[in-house]
Amino acid sequence: MRMFWNSVRVGPLLVIIGCGGSPAAPDFVAEPEPDGADCTIDTAGGRLLPLAEGVQWVHVRTDLETLAKDEKSLVVGPFMDIGGEKSGRMGHRLTTVKDNGETVRYFEDTGNAVVEHRKQDLAGATHHDEYFVDSKIRVDESTERLQLDASYTETYVEQSTNLTTNLATTKDRTAEWRLRRLGEEVTVPAGTFCTVRLSRQVTTDGEVGDEKLYWYAPGVGKVKERDGNKLEELASYTP
Repeated sequence: MRMFWNSVRVGPLLVIIGCGGSPAAPDFVAEPEPDGADCTIDTAGGRLLPLAEGVQWVHVRTDLETLAKDEKSLVVGPFMDIGGEKSGRMGHRLTTVKDNGETVRYFEDTGNAVVEHRKQDLAGATHHDEYFVDSKIRVDESTERLQLDASYTETYVEQSTNLTTNLATTKDRTAEWRLRRLGEEVTVPAGTFCTVRLSRQVTTDGEVGDEKLYWYAPGVGKVKERDGNKLEELASYTP
């Protein structure tokens, strides 16, 4: 197996000669995510996203271009009525706290997957209340989708309301999922884990987005995420 060091590459500098100019800012290109060593995944070691009240995660987020870092913490709250347009449906509340505020999500465990029904984004200056119809997959661990190179497509509708202006928007989304590695060793600040690597690429109203990578460890949850020049790693986990 080829091994790569986690590094960044800076493109060539364009130097302007004889006209008093200064060197142009270098282009930043992130290297591909390095491959971890093979390991034997313990599929009986627990759910890929355990949802029990009180479970907590802390993730460190790194901008690979500027190397700036910050943290976000997540905690699973009570099993409760999701409320709003999904009143009567029960789900697990998960609260994410970042420097600029918090986001509250509501997840349902279907037995083979964890899906998201509602997201209340209360971070930043603009707040939104979003519903996913019928739902949005967070992680699917059904037998047929935990096979190497397994791929599948999900479609859902995102209904979002700006809580300041009350402006409502609707977007049709299609997500292409693929299982990239089944048993990949990953080392993050919280330790070394044997993980499942997944990729997800979303098309919104016909516009194709960037591919994101996720690493999940049985019984622990998400230990790593790569989104372009953004890297997120697990710093601590409290079951």
